[in-house]
Amino acid sequence: MEWSADGSRLFAVTTNAAGGEYWLHIIKPPAAQYDARFTGGLTHSPGQAVAGEPLAVRGRLEHDGPAPAEPLKVRATRTDAGGTHDLGTATVKADGTFTVLDEPDRLGEATYTISCLGDLTHRPATDITHTVTVGKASSVIALTAPDEATMSGGIEITRTFTAQGKPLGGSGGTQGRPRGPPRHRHALVGDRRRGRHLHHRRHPPHPPRRDLHGQLAGRRPARGIDGVSGGLRKTPGRRPPM
Repeated sequence: MEWSADGSRLFAVTTNAAGGEYWLHIIKPPAAQYDARFTGGLTHSPGQAVAGEPLAVRGRLEHDGPAPAEPLKVRATRTDAGGTHDLGTATVKADGTFTVLDEPDRLGEATYTISCLGDLTHRPATDITHTVTVGKASSVIALTAPDEATMSGGIEITRTFTAQGKPLGGSGGTQGRPRGPPRHRHALVGDRRRGRHLHHRRHPPHPPRRDLHGQLAGRRPARGIDGVSGGLRKTPGRRPPM
């Protein structure tokens, strides 16, 4: 047996029992194993995670030894109130950075776990986790009305509803969405689909109500000279003054 000049290979010669045949064997030592590790923790953007909106989780992976023949990959999962969800893999760039893209669909805390299984020359890295709080999507209602209006014609108010994010399903689908009819006394015209204009027409005021004697309802009736409501009362034997 003999090593090569650079020490990377071992040559061995074997023979059969009779000694009439010979075989040359070239033996290579097992590949060296190098460590890999996540550094600097994980970050996410935007800073406020919103349900139904894209979220990017970023990190960095470092490794010892030579560069891998193929780019390393990391695998990501998200754990929330609905369980654990596999987010697939992301490729590690030459500078060690990687980005995992996701769209969380549950309100509350979501924990991202990143792992790296390594390759032929690099050992697996210890998993790293990152927890974010997923909030509700923002919504805005804008009202538009004319500067002047008439009592007989009423007034028309246009309401525009704008919501951020995508419609969500499951238990988180209705959270943060306006529900029920408007609380002001308007006649609703149009539909309620998101992003459409809703028109409200204010009812004209009702005419004042009167009772059977022509008096305005709710007012104290006028009193006559004899203290009886409703005007003068005839008294037997008397004549009204001329």
